[in-house]
Amino acid sequence: DTPGWVTISVDSGAANTEPLDTYAVLLKDDDNQGTPIARNDNRSRRSTDARLQDVFLQPGSYTIEATTRQPQTAGNYNLDIEAVVSGLQNTYTATVGTARSITFNYWPPGAQIAVKSAANEELQPAIVARAGRTYGTATITLTPQLAHTHKDLRVRVRHNTATEQLLGPVTLTAECEDGKETSVNNGVLCLPNTVTQKDESGSAYRVTPGTLNGILATAEAAVARRPSCGLTANKLAAFMLSIGYHEVGAGRAGTAAPSPMVLGRKDTFKLRDDNRYNYVNDTVLGEPRRAFFHPGVGWWQLDDEGDLVWRRLNHGQRADTGLGLNGEYDRQDQDSGGEVIADKFVTEFCPSSLAKAKLYMSQKWFACRPSKCADTYDDIYVDGSDDLHVTVARNADQYSTDGGVTEHSCRWANSATALHGLVSTFGCFWYDTTRPQGGAGLSNPWPYPASLNESRSPLAAPFVAFTHDVKRFAVFPGPVMTVLKPAGHSTSGAFETWIKEVPQDSSVRNKKKAGAGLWSAGGLDRAMTPEQASDDWVLEVRVCEEPEWVLADGVHRSCRWLGANEVRFASQMGFSGVPQPGGVL
Repeated sequence: DTPGWVTISVDSGAANTEPLDTYAVLLKDDDNQGTPIARNDNRSRRSTDARLQDVFLQPGSYTIEATTRQPQTAGNYNLDIEAVVSGLQNTYTATVGTARSITFNYWPPGAQIAVKSAANEELQPAIVARAGRTYGTATITLTPQLAHTHKDLRVRVRHNTATEQLLGPVTLTAECEDGKETSVNNGVLCLPNTVTQKDESGSAYRVTPGTLNGILATAEAAVARRPSCGLTANKLAAFMLSIGYHEVGAGRAGTAAPSPMVLGRKDTFKLRDDNRYNYVNDTVLGEPRRAFFHPGVGWWQLDDEGDLVWRRLNHGQRADTGLGLNGEYDRQDQDSGGEVIADKFVTEFCPSSLAKAKLYMSQKWFACRPSKCADTYDDIYVDGSDDLHVTVARNADQYSTDGGVTEHSCRWANSATALHGLVSTFGCFWYDTTRPQGGAGLSNPWPYPASLNESRSPLAAPFVAFTHDVKRFAVFPGPVMTVLKPAGHSTSGAFETWIKEVPQDSSVRNKKKAGAGLWSAGGLDRAMTPEQASDDWVLEVRVCEEPEWVLADGVHRSCRWLGANEVRFASQMGFSGVPQPGGVL
């Protein structure tokens, strides 16, 4: 019924006067119609007994054919079958918000166990594996947040003396707890069954499950801090959701759900003198036009002209709709766009002022004027049943709260400090603009506007974003930009790595207000002496193998430090080969 590892032995019986040269065949299905999948004559050089050792079998029906090596030969034999059956079923159910444990067996007992799903960030898988004498037992714990079905859960069993095996795919269906039922307006939220649901008509706004999870998490945490405010988590989430559809300009019926990693482009038009401060000019420097410090970032397009707290967040933090790196809501240390926006709306709404919260949207976001976002809020929030009228996209790659931005460790290093291990590390984000979860407006990433009548700058190439020494950084690895360079680009050869640093409290929306230094090529000039390359420090990123697999407790994955300007950095981050036409891989 479930996968397993089987050993089949066909030994000569003790009653035989002469040893019987046995032969074993394993067939899928029955002996008349079956397909041979394994066979053996002699288990070793010294034995004519047959053994099929540790054959991995998927669920199904099999036939063992016990016969002899030579025809017309008969005798007594012993048939032994040993099996380590995984016990991992094809389907499981779980309750939303409640941890679900799945236990199974594996072989060999010292194997490394790992699990993955497109929804790792939502399910938060954790594995505990214990090796016994003949096989191991592992338990996976999963905690779904939405009432929907995951069909791609896989378990990997890896050992250096056995063939790697994959168990699954396993289907996990998350259902509402007793006393609640699934919303008729979105199909994923759980509402008390004492509430009379109101089925809204008309087209719903699209949202990825990752974005919805992130916004709900920050909304629930913010509301819990102000229980007397009159806000519910869903009502606050409706406010937070409403803005993105107008700032990003997507998500309505027939369009893709917006990605939280959308980078603003209208504010960074190259030919406007005020904004030239932000980009590397390839006309003058012979460098890529896609090295660009975008000021508007994320679902809410947080930029440097907004609140001071917004300004202090780097690109990776602004794209996060959830609770940030520490996974907690902290008004004193807000480290995500979701936390910042949730806190602002709670402040504006309390005490119980719907009109004030709607006015806040139109005053703070130009795209919301005069009442666009307020009208969208009315479309999304289902009053009376405290529900959300949205369409949740269920694509297999849209489950992260930040749209696909990944977290890493980084460090500034030169040859001497790296050699002696004297470098301090800090958190950083890999902002891969070519692989957004949801729609991110990537249809035309390269060209400059042909005339002043157009208002879109080039989209930034993938970059590393972080905060260090009270400055925000964007580092554009030259090797990655070289791979993405379209055919016919004016620059021949490889691009350099470009670095932009901006003080946390300053604005880069235009050069008059920026107050930050120019772009730096190759390394960070720590001593501010451009003529001396000896004090330049290169950004190094800790790149780990197969980050999509979650390993069992106590198991460490293989990682390496790579300089952002190393050629192999591009391939390690998923970019390799020659430049493609149009700059799209």
